[in-house]
Amino acid sequence: MLYKRKNIKFKNFVDLHKNLSLSKLFDFYSVFEGFEKLNILNFEDDVFTNIERILFDDYLKIKSYFALDETSSYALTLLAKNNRKRFSINRKIQHFKALSTLKYLLETGIIKLEYSKEAKKIKDKRQKIKKELRSYVVQDKIIFSNQFTRFFFYFLKPNEKLILQNRYKEVLECIKEKF
Repeated sequence: MLYKRKNIKFKNFVDLHKNLSLSKLFDFYSVFEGFEKLNILNFEDDVFTNIERILFDDYLKIKSYFALDETSSYALTLLAKNNRKRFSINRKIQHFKALSTLKYLLETGIIKLEYSKEAKKIKDKRQKIKKELRSYVVQDKIIFSNQFTRFFFYFLKPNEKLILQNRYKEVLECIKEKF
């Protein structure tokens, strides 16, 4: 079963933790917003120590919150790492499978659609379009419902084998490199 998380706005997060520096607030919020157990975070330590202590040690329990099939997990991993355009996952997943997966993920509330504000170009049949613009399509962006879900599918899910083998230092190095 998919676990619904309560989202917290950044302003409310700041109000709860006024003693932290702004950079530390951003770090903790970008990882743990939407995480169910905010009360067990140790704000005295840095964010990486909390990741190791909380997320790596209880990885199997946290993974069970995302009771998704393999295609959905793979699609979320692609969306977390790519440009998050609506049809960007079609390069790696078959078109109809990708559409049904996106529909399912939108219905469950894991992701949301941010509709494009870009106006569609009006084509004039007498005017030739530049070659690089011919295949351009205006696409909506896909946004994760909370920061923790995006963090999970960007860093933890792709490195699942290393986490299960207790090779935490390698995963932390990967996180620090891209954080």
